Amino acid sequence: MANLRKSISRIQARQIELGTELLVFTATGVRIKPDAFVCDLSELANADIGGFLEKLRRLVGVLRQDFLAVLADQSVGGRL
Repeated sequence: MANLRKSISRIQARQIELGTELLVFTATGVRIKPDAFVCDLSELANADIGGFLEKLRRLVGVLRQDFLAVLADQSVGGRL
């Protein structure tokens, strides 16, 4: 339990350091903050996008992107 408490403490400290909250800790559990993560394909489920052809264009655009191209290394000293 000490290792778990220390891991939670480190995660909370890092979230504060980054100014973001990805995981929410309570006295009885841990949950992922619902709006913390976005999926490329989730915008295709949006009803405001348009018809089938527009959805297909967006899907092709997403799949042509380099994998994790916009991911910035946010680890301390470039290490995870």
